[in-house]
Amino acid sequence: MQNSTTMHCLGFDVTVTHKKIKAMYLRVCPSTGQLRISAPRSVSAETIRAFIQTRISWIQQQQSRIQTLKPSHPYTYTDGERHYIFGKPCVLRLVEATNSPELYQTDAELILQVPADVDVEYRKNVFRAGLAGLLQKVLAPSVAQWAKTMGVSVSRCNIRLMRSRWGSCSPHSRSIRINLELVKKPPECIEYVVVHELAHLLEPSHNWRFKAIMNEFLPDWRARRMLLKHSPG
Repeated sequence: MQNSTTMHCLGFDVTVTHKKIKAMYLRVCPSTGQLRISAPRSVSAETIRAFIQTRISWIQQQQSRIQTLKPSHPYTYTDGERHYIFGKPCVLRLVEATNSPELYQTDAELILQVPADVDVEYRKNVFRAGLAGLLQKVLAPSVAQWAKTMGVSVSRCNIRLMRSRWGSCSPHSRSIRINLELVKKPPECIEYVVVHELAHLLEPSHNWRFKAIMNEFLPDWRARRMLLKHSPG
């Protein structure tokens, strides 16, 4: 009898099926990029996590290839579109607004509530404002927690759309900026960017001291950086 479960590991949701086999097998679904593992019945979750860790580079290469092969179309923010939120795909549902326009999230859907017959630009603006709200709910406690842990003070943390950076830092004003696009990435990636920018309050350069700070507070930061680079969204 086969037993399938889902586990979360290194930012991935992995479907694990225990079978009467002698070795573990890893597959990346070609249509979705989802990880699927077949494992012997006696194998523990810790062993599976270690196995995934050894294949992380291969996984990221496969998922990157899948993303590259997907056709690229501009978003129109209409019903049925797929968007990534915190590393997971969500289907966008368009609902006619009865009061203020807004965007909110359910289990696997994003609900965009806007007046009927509005144009793409209007829907985009409401959508992005909603994304900023979703990201802020995760970002604010993360910044507060890590600032305390790392012994730094932050005057403000702003969210804005940036083209070439996930975040930026101003040691002089003790402020950080976070790219709105980060809302699409797994929570581990968001935490990595937060720690990265806070580390710059201690060391502005990407030198050996900066890397030592990252190693101290977030030992797996390199794996998270790779996940940020290759994860969908």
